[in-house]
Amino acid sequence: MSVLRKQFLAPLVFALGIGSSAANAEPVGIFALLEDNPPNLSQSAAAQGCSVARQGGVLARQGNLDLPEVAGFALLSCDDRLLDDPKRVEAAFGGQSPLVTLEGGLTSFDIPSGVPDPQNREYIIKLSYYNNADLVGRTADLEELQQLVRPLSDPYRNEKFLEVHRASGMRTPDEVVVIYYESPAAGDRFRESNQAVLEKVGAFNKKHLVSFVYLIANAD
Repeated sequence: MSVLRKQFLAPLVFALGIGSSAANAEPVGIFALLEDNPPNLSQSAAAQGCSVARQGGVLARQGNLDLPEVAGFALLSCDDRLLDDPKRVEAAFGGQSPLVTLEGGLTSFDIPSGVPDPQNREYIIKLSYYNNADLVGRTADLEELQQLVRPLSDPYRNEKFLEVHRASGMRTPDEVVVIYYESPAAGDRFRESNQAVLEKVGAFNKKHLVSFVYLIANAD
């Protein structure tokens, strides 16, 4: 998995709420990083009381958080916790033991009408650790970013937010945020036209995060 040269920075979109509203909160979300994308994932997940919220390939990464080399990701919405039982986790992913498994509360966002199918979108998945040094300042900085991004063309949109409670394969991060552009071309246009916004996002990360990684992905 290579590191792309282009800047793929994006704000903490759960707090920004750009272009979509929270639709529902599932009891349990399971996010996994995988050596291979398992075939028939919907069937193996369903046998463990889960549905596939999103899965796809990991194309590149950017950030200062070390992760193992992975080819795919999957996000499941489950009826109950799996991480306490490694055999159930492995069964949910078609007999494959994920390299990283994160579990917590999953929030889904409405997809606006007219948005292309997931296979045509560009996905960015952000895993973050906060420093919690300035909670008031963090909120203010997020609000400022929200005001900057809201009127822009080709914006990224929220799809999923996982508040992580437990982890296997890495120290428990604070969150996983799944966002998308309507297409790779839309993502290129946004980044090329909004360098000042990206610089502010970089400043936000430096000020408020201990470590983070952006995974650039597509959807199956």
